Amino acid sequence: RMQADKNELTPQELAWFRELKLLCETHHMEVSSDYEIACYALVCKGSTVKALSRMAKMKKLEREHNLSSIDSVTAYQTLAKLCPGMFAACGRDKQGRPAIFFDFSKCFPSAISGGGEEAWKCTLKVLLDAFDASTASIHDVREGTSWLCNCNGMGWSNFSFEMEKKISMLYQDGYPIKIKAMYLSNPPFILNAMISICKVFLKKKLQERIKTIRQDRASDFFEQQNIPQVLAGSFQVKYEDWLKDQLATRQKSVAAFTAQVAPSAS
Repeated sequence: RMQADKNELTPQELAWFRELKLLCETHHMEVSSDYEIACYALVCKGSTVKALSRMAKMKKLEREHNLSSIDSVTAYQTLAKLCPGMFAACGRDKQGRPAIFFDFSKCFPSAISGGGEEAWKCTLKVLLDAFDASTASIHDVREGTSWLCNCNGMGWSNFSFEMEKKISMLYQDGYPIKIKAMYLSNPPFILNAMISICKVFLKKKLQERIKTIRQDRASDFFEQQNIPQVLAGSFQVKYEDWLKDQLATRQKSVAAFTAQVAPSAS
């Protein structure tokens, strides 16, 4: 029952979902589940034009990079060899929103681009898995996600305009996710220059949600037990375990939601 409660749509959202589902059928849009349609309907607040555009971009990306051919574990292990420690598990923020933790000082775009198409494919897969994990219930899709990033020790070797631009397309115009806050902890002086460069492609709404904070201020937004150890917190779950649990929760949500919107048998 709890799983069903977290996956209930309001009457308005249900109308958005039904309209988008009908259009997906009309346009022969491939979708993995009714849950996926609901995610797009919620994030686009019923704008079917925006939703179909986002869906088309994501389907194109999945086809171009053949993302279905790689599993989550292999993708994560490949990326972890190129950029060890780039992702870590993180608990929810004080508002109860799921969070993604990213360590910019461990991100090496040259290592990813040096690995060719296979490395880029793994990077995309890991990112999309993190997005799936933080949208594991309709409630979480509706409330949005927080990002907590470590920027301590970050230099120009951790930054790529092209890569940031490509990835921003995913969360701004592609994948159905709402980023409610992006906390950048321990920012070096050069971070302001990097943010200024990214303003070319970052929407104003997202720019306003970027907050630079000192490490000891992460506890203003997260309970200590939900902050990763790299930021002096005590959240100790391994990233692979967190991902596995969240993706399993999402599968339960997909099943609960599908049963909820299925036409009643007469």
